[in-house]
Amino acid sequence: EEKQPHPPGGGGGSFRGDLASAALVFLLAAAPYANATQGDFVFDDVFAVRDNPDVTGPYGASGGVWVHDFWGQDISKPDSHKSYRPLTTLTFRLNFFLSGLSPPSFHATNILLHAAVSSLLYALCRKLRCSPSASFLGALVFATHPVHTEAVTGIVGRSDILAALLSLSCVYLSVADHHILSILLALASSLCKETGIASLLVLLSLE
Repeated sequence: EEKQPHPPGGGGGSFRGDLASAALVFLLAAAPYANATQGDFVFDDVFAVRDNPDVTGPYGASGGVWVHDFWGQDISKPDSHKSYRPLTTLTFRLNFFLSGLSPPSFHATNILLHAAVSSLLYALCRKLRCSPSASFLGALVFATHPVHTEAVTGIVGRSDILAALLSLSCVYLSVADHHILSILLALASSLCKETGIASLLVLLSLE
């Protein structure tokens, strides 16, 4: 008797079931932070977003992100913070292009990105052949854990969320044997936040 192949996710389950679980994780990750859209620019948000010419400057000013730190200052200056996160700053600029300095738009983007990270974690667990129930529980704990509150509700916390999104993506692609693309995503993660470079070590450990 011919054996039936396992589903792509591994560990049993079905594609439709995995899709439904990932969607539920997405919703449950976003729901606790719904009231964050009522927030304003506070603390570091003011300097990195509202008053940052790399975000709100005229067309063409976005080129400065490649030579400026996260706060819009020339990174070569001695008093620069030296935090180099150009991809995160470009997402702020995209927010500004689409909706101006509307805090709900910036907060909503963070919430959706966090929800995407949580769903991706579920997908990665399934790719690693964890069971559907274990994958869902792990992703749910991650999605709703209060440790993420600062990163999701603080607009500047987007750097952490983007780095996580690209790091998980690079691991997923590595497991799927798309190694070159996974390395590129790991490098992109480090351009969202410096700690993203650690995803390269994760890739090495998978070899």
